[in-house]
Amino acid sequence: MANFDSDLVVKGVRHRGLANGKEQSVSARVRVAAGGSIATSDLIRMVPAGENVRPIRITVLIKEVSGTPVLTNPSFSVGISPVSASNLTRPDGTVFTPVTESDTRLGASTALTTDEMATFTEVDTVADVQNWAPYYVTLTPSGAGAFSVADGDVDIILEAVFLGEQQTAPLIYTEFNSTKYKNA
Repeated sequence: MANFDSDLVVKGVRHRGLANGKEQSVSARVRVAAGGSIATSDLIRMVPAGENVRPIRITVLIKEVSGTPVLTNPSFSVGISPVSASNLTRPDGTVFTPVTESDTRLGASTALTTDEMATFTEVDTVADVQNWAPYYVTLTPSGAGAFSVADGDVDIILEAVFLGEQQTAPLIYTEFNSTKYKNA
């Protein structure tokens, strides 16, 4: 099993939204070069999400980068994977527990349509999301075999629409622009 990391995972910034309860979106991409493949046992870590963030809609699409790509088994499941195995404790004492890894928690196996796109609107609505520690929104190839590309390069793009953190507690941090707190 190999991990493929998107541009956002490499940057290491968790997304938690700016406005309480408002829809916000973030997009990530992974490039697959001609002749490349991703096995059904591989994990594509796409969007790092912060604690207490629930995705409400996820769109997966494949965009041609060069050549005339031919795709084999363009079918994916959308899941979650913990950023860390440890609890996250905020300075105010609020504790968030790591999620249990699942390849299909946010979307079951779906083949991309002829326009190489699929939208998952029935994503997880379980009430415990407010207790989730930071996690990755993940993709896993789920077709009859490995996902592969021939005759051109493509980007796998995932857009996650989520609600900004919905917590009515006072400010999390009382000191801003400080080296004491990092977003990682």
